[in-house]
This record gives sequence, structure tokens and C-alpha cells, in this order.
Amino acid sequence: MNASKYTEELGKFEGRARELVEAKLRAETDRLVAAERQLAETERDRLDLEVAEREAKWIADALRDFARIWTAMTPENQGRLLRALVAAVRVKEESGGVEVELVNFAADPSAKEAA
Repeated sequence: MNASKYTEELGKFEGRARELVEAKLRAETDRLVAAERQLAETERDRLDLEVAEREAKWIADALRDFARIWTAMTPENQGRLLRALVAAVRVKEESGGVEVELVNFAADPSAKEAA
């Protein structure tokens, strides 16, 4: 039975029977509200995925042509780009190795603003 059916039935009952129909109507309404909320969240997620897919394509295209882009950039802009992408650089003097940690934009909302 759905909410509209409960609403139709509500006028036919009195007392305890009416309370039971009202309770069923509230429960059905709550389920409907929850389903609508879930639908709205799913729609937002779908739209977010569409945006992410477009951004991923743009990034992939830019990276394919990165050597040309890098050489066209001024040294100042190259530095700005590196500072936006690199979170830390650690030099291991004992081994002569270098460890570069990139910014995790997905995990750090403030990093997205900096870029």
C-alpha cells in the first residue's frame, strides 16, 4: 500500500484504527523522504562524476603534451607549478637519494585552493 492509498483510507477510520493508518502513513512518508534524499545524493554524485571525467580527460590531454607546455612556460611559472604540485622534497644524504612527495589534492581541500 502506498501513501496515497493510506490517505484515502484515513477518512474511513476512527480511534485506534485511524491511529494505525496514520502511523503507516507516517512510515510510508518517511520512506519516501529517505528515497528522495538518496535520489538527490545519487544525482549529485553522478554530476560530480561527469565533471571529474571531463577534468581527467583534460588533464590526460595536457600531460600528453606536457613537454611542449613546460618549454613554453617562463621559469617563474615553472616554479609556481612545481610549488603547487610538490608537497615536500627529502634528500637522503647517506644514500644520495631524493624523495619527492606530491600534493594529494583529493585529501587536502586547502591544497585545491592553492593550486
